[in-house]
Amino acid sequence: SIFVNGVEFSTNGATIRRDDVSISESELRKGMTVEVQGSIASSTSGTATNVTVEEAVRGPVEALPIGTPNTGAIMIVLGQTVHVDNTTIIDTSVPNFAAITAGMLLEVHGQRKADGSIAATFIEKKAAAVVFVVRGTVLGHIAAAQTFSVGALTVNYNGAIINGMPAPSGSNWNNQFVEVK
Repeated sequence: SIFVNGVEFSTNGATIRRDDVSISESELRKGMTVEVQGSIASSTSGTATNVTVEEAVRGPVEALPIGTPNTGAIMIVLGQTVHVDNTTIIDTSVPNFAAITAGMLLEVHGQRKADGSIAATFIEKKAAAVVFVVRGTVLGHIAAAQTFSVGALTVNYNGAIINGMPAPSGSNWNNQFVEVK
């Protein structure tokens, strides 16, 4: 089983996916952000049919951490401001927080704050051959230029596969929540 927001979901028979690939439950880590589809039997229990791992951002560290997790630290990953504190779980793939370097590829799980930054719940170092991912709210959409921003990252979607979005027109994508790969 897994716990999500205080509800224990039975995963017996559930499909668990990460990066569109089925994984075992043992590959999930405390602090990862997941989407659960299934049913809730009570305020504390439910049954999952599908579990999908959904990181907030995966990409290179662009600005080294300022501060420490104990006092609150900030770093930039793929144009996203990431807040790290003493509740953030840092995977053993990162030797220690001070070992994070510019260019290191990280996968960050967490929730978006009101200002668009990410409150990190789990951080993991990734290998060089990863697909960069960012999830967030579209700002500054310019349909004629085929660009928009998520945080400080400018996305050019010329030639991209677009799913689930209205036809681009003017700035009509502003304030839409997107996943960009």
